[in-house]
Amino acid sequence: MEFNKCPYCNKEIESDSLYCDQCGQELRICTHGHGFKRGKICSECGKPLILAKDVSHTKAPTKQQTVEPKHLVNNTLNARLQLLDGAVIGRRTGNYVDVFGSQGYVSGSHARLQRSASGEWSIIDLDSTNGTFLNETRLVPQRPATFNIGDIIAFYDLKFIVE
Repeated sequence: MEFNKCPYCNKEIESDSLYCDQCGQELRICTHGHGFKRGKICSECGKPLILAKDVSHTKAPTKQQTVEPKHLVNNTLNARLQLLDGAVIGRRTGNYVDVFGSQGYVSGSHARLQRSASGEWSIIDLDSTNGTFLNETRLVPQRPATFNIGDIIAFYDLKFIVE
């Protein structure tokens, strides 16, 4: 049995805990291998922390074992888009027209999500008018850009966090 320290009370807890057995706090995990942390952002890498209960495997990930992205989330639009291999993001076509149909700065076929054979996710700008951005860097059209949990993908100025 592996143990970690609770970031709230500093007591030893089992590494597969969802809540601290001692103080009862709901636990958050850094998906980039930094274990249990307090707050909403990892103090070591600056990426958002994920609730332990939302992680596909509850053991705190090690550096070699990271959690896979599953959604693009925009709380302003109340949108939680499931990542689908080959999915097109666009105002007129694609898998998420219900979210992007009224977004004037999003092109008709703006970008595409794809998953590699090794399981990595990437996004490809489809020659959009206003651009696709990964962590504030504009993507080169038709060139895949790999993304991970905690990254920000923007379609012009419409930002989504990868969870």
